[in-house]
Amino acid sequence: MMIKPVSYALTIKTDFAESSFSGTVEIELELSLLTKCVVLHATNPLQVHAAVLVQEGKRFAPCSLETDEEEEKLSIDFEDELKPGKATLGLHWTGQLSAEARFGYYKIPCEDDEPEGEQYAVTHFQPTMARRAFPCFDHPTQKATFSLTLLSPAGYTSLANSPELERSSSCGTLPTTTVLTRDFLGLEKSAEGAAWEVVRFKTTPIMSTYLVAWAIGHFRLLNHSYLETSYISPITNIEVPLRLYAATARKYVQRGLGGQALDTLARAMPIYEKLFDIAYEYGKVDLLVCDAFEAGAMENPGLITGQPLSLLHDPATGGRSSKKIVTTTVAHEASHLWFGDLVSMSFWDELWLNEGTATWLGEVVVVHELQPDWNVEVEFVRTHRARALKLDCLLSSHPVHLPVLKNLPNAVAEAFDDISYAKGSTLLRMLSHTIGRIAFIRGIASYLKKHAHGNTTSVDLWQSMSEASGVDVPRMMETWTSQVGFPVVTVEEDGQVLKLAQNRFLASGPASEEIDQTVWTLPLGVKAFEASNELESKLMTTRELEIPKPAGLFIVNREAAGFYRVSYPPVHLSLLASEAISPTCRLSLPERLALLQDVIALSSSGHTRTSSTLSFIRTLASTTETPEYLLWHDIAEALGHMLDTWWEQAPEVQEGIKAFARSLLEPLLDRVGWSYDVGDSTERKSLKSLAVGAACVAEVPA
Repeated sequence: MMIKPVSYALTIKTDFAESSFSGTVEIELELSLLTKCVVLHATNPLQVHAAVLVQEGKRFAPCSLETDEEEEKLSIDFEDELKPGKATLGLHWTGQLSAEARFGYYKIPCEDDEPEGEQYAVTHFQPTMARRAFPCFDHPTQKATFSLTLLSPAGYTSLANSPELERSSSCGTLPTTTVLTRDFLGLEKSAEGAAWEVVRFKTTPIMSTYLVAWAIGHFRLLNHSYLETSYISPITNIEVPLRLYAATARKYVQRGLGGQALDTLARAMPIYEKLFDIAYEYGKVDLLVCDAFEAGAMENPGLITGQPLSLLHDPATGGRSSKKIVTTTVAHEASHLWFGDLVSMSFWDELWLNEGTATWLGEVVVVHELQPDWNVEVEFVRTHRARALKLDCLLSSHPVHLPVLKNLPNAVAEAFDDISYAKGSTLLRMLSHTIGRIAFIRGIASYLKKHAHGNTTSVDLWQSMSEASGVDVPRMMETWTSQVGFPVVTVEEDGQVLKLAQNRFLASGPASEEIDQTVWTLPLGVKAFEASNELESKLMTTRELEIPKPAGLFIVNREAAGFYRVSYPPVHLSLLASEAISPTCRLSLPERLALLQDVIALSSSGHTRTSSTLSFIRTLASTTETPEYLLWHDIAEALGHMLDTWWEQAPEVQEGIKAFARSLLEPLLDRVGWSYDVGDSTERKSLKSLAVGAACVAEVPA
């Protein structure tokens, strides 16, 4: 790159009375070539008023400042050439604080029953919104350090990525910049009649612009008993403070709902440090509850922001669902402090590297350490894996590595979908099961150390995984990230041989030859149930493959680890259904879930007959064992899907489907009951709610 930013000295002044902000920045640059033009990002609502560049003591005044609104860029032209080497660019701008937008730097107005002055302002810059708050080189690879100074009316709390360095109302605390900060951001009284307060923060480590964050408002700590929480780094033995803030006037502040988020953070941070053997480096972690927030939460290092639903849990009324949302959200965002913040993707087409890893490591691996009784990997199979399979079998799907042509909001936004999150994390789960959990974590740690403070692509991760496992991971994973879709593996028994064939699976039916072009490198996990319950792992790299047939019952996708569907012969499928309801069932719950999901998907897409699906569901529902919520969730969903699919058919067809549903639900309701009982577990309550809801649709008489 011709111009590289090294550091930003950024000063922001916020005026709530005028709903405006102004700023100055001093950007240390490294120029690699002769140039007469500096181009960086800046767009609405910024109005850039002044610029100056200093190189080797000489000041260069621009001959023009031109804004390209379409490309969201600011071009600064000079009459004289700038030489290769170091230079300092100074800029001054103003902007409006909008209450409508939920990105860039914006304000959250006070609610109707709150006193005036309780509005607050926050930032949200991912993916390309930093340019709406300050002129910058707004690209993930353009990393730099940031020294931030915030000016606000006295009495407000100022938060940022790094710890506070000093606080004063004295002009002397303002940094001196090439565009005369004191002149542009003087400390005259604010429009509200109060003095200005200046808060300076420590310089951050090297980071991308989309991770810069600050907030100004009347905030209150929601820590346990309003005392600070912390953890001791197992790497440095240094205490790292953890705090949760929310707007003082909000009603939930009075109930002190920050315990679950802070407890999760305090327990998760040391786990991550030990897993990666890398200490967290921002000195503190603040959580800030934002009432108007576009994302669920955002992983700004040192200042994680999020919705109330994502960060607050009331133990008295919230229930397990609320607790799980907060726990998984905090664990997910904390994972990003290494995977995404310390090491960032090279561009937004590799977003899945950030989000897939944070989903798998944060929401499954680490949450399992925190809450082993939650069976989070089983839940992952029912939710993330199932959702990824449902999306990726559509003709409208796209590869995990999604080409992003421009560094603009609309172009980048397409990458933020369940293919990046759900499929990305499911592929990492598949890799973890294939090379082993220990090698997988070792590969992650090696990758983070090798690329700390840098930017990467998928190839960099695969290389570290190969070094840790001895497996040719790039060869195995290339088709999964670069190609759209996934296969269905058709199993055919021929004497003592299993004939396997892989073809692209589509929800609309068998793929045509034109569409069915990809041959995936597919990890088979053959699990045989007879004799010593032998296991075999094998990579399928061809369209068709023959392997020895195991004796007795078997499956070819052990633990539902592979990202593919399996079509078994009808007789073998019937045997698997009987095994699934056996008191001594040897199929794990993920395997049973995957079997049910595959059977339903194959039928609804026309790959197999509906009658075989109904027979499989009837067998699965007839178990005399304790009913399992996760299986019944998918059964109820399948019944609802059938009613939706055939809603235009004759009344007798609809009634036939409802009659089938009633034949399954009535025995279930006889066993679990129609109402909650004292002592019901959370899963039992969920199962009852599910059964009653499905019974209403199927018109089961009470």
